[in-house]
Amino acid sequence: MCEKVRMIIAGSRPRTWALSVCPVIIAGLSAYLDRDHCGQLPRAIFYEDLVLLGLAVLVALSLQICANFVNDYLDGVRGVDTSRAADAPQRLNALPCGAHISHSCAWITAIIGIIAGCAAVWISQDYWLLGVGAVCVAAAWGYSSFLSARGFGELLAFVFFGPVLVFSVSVMLTERIGAYSIAASIQCGLVSALVMLINNMRDRVSDKKVHKNTIVVRWGIDKTVQGAHLCVFIVWAVNLMYALSVYHIMGTQLISDLGVLYLLTAAAVITVSWKALRCVRIAVYEQHYYRGAFIFMNQLMLALAVNYLLMFILLMAS
Repeated sequence: MCEKVRMIIAGSRPRTWALSVCPVIIAGLSAYLDRDHCGQLPRAIFYEDLVLLGLAVLVALSLQICANFVNDYLDGVRGVDTSRAADAPQRLNALPCGAHISHSCAWITAIIGIIAGCAAVWISQDYWLLGVGAVCVAAAWGYSSFLSARGFGELLAFVFFGPVLVFSVSVMLTERIGAYSIAASIQCGLVSALVMLINNMRDRVSDKKVHKNTIVVRWGIDKTVQGAHLCVFIVWAVNLMYALSVYHIMGTQLISDLGVLYLLTAAAVITVSWKALRCVRIAVYEQHYYRGAFIFMNQLMLALAVNYLLMFILLMAS
């Protein structure tokens, strides 16, 4: 029983949870940065928004976990797990009735996400969110069933953990999409796509054996590493744009305790992402470095969330 619970928790990929939780937080902060009068919000609306953000986190997290369990289930059906390297993470399919467990966990997390989504729609009265939710569920099913095997996994990760998630939260809270939300969607989407890319780099040998044509298998490892660098450079460019924007608004007031902390977190985004890229480059030859790459990518998303929070506080106080 303990082994089964451990494998279920591992199958939910807890090290990647920040990839669905942090974009919702970032989306909320960027939405208020786009709305000039957010500092004058009535407290009742503020509390309602916190509830909506909490429900949005639950929806995003449950759909991510659901897609992971469905992907594990289908990989077991396709026989992908039998071709994995000995040091690759063990999947639920290694257990007796593992496929049944993966299938059940996928349904449970999907139901949790649907309930949370319906609650958000009921509170916000934004019924268009039902359509967005249906598209997200269809995309999660499509990713797990056939799209990831055709090289569309990274594109789906970018679209649904970037623009779809950030814009939906922004419109739900403030009824608008502004420059901050657009920039935030690019950063969140690219980081999510990068994690998917690194995961497919690790599994490229076994994927190729079973004709799972991920983008890594189609591009080759050299072009994939170059693509990872390009994604990180774009994240850096957006962060630099934010820093210049904050300086333009605050001027010398930026050199304060909180301002210095903001600049340090901006530097942390660059440092952590560079360490992740270094792990990726080494992992091409030494597989165990992929673990470090995943850890640093998780830290990158957390650093981005903290950076947005400090930027929000600075600009609202100015």
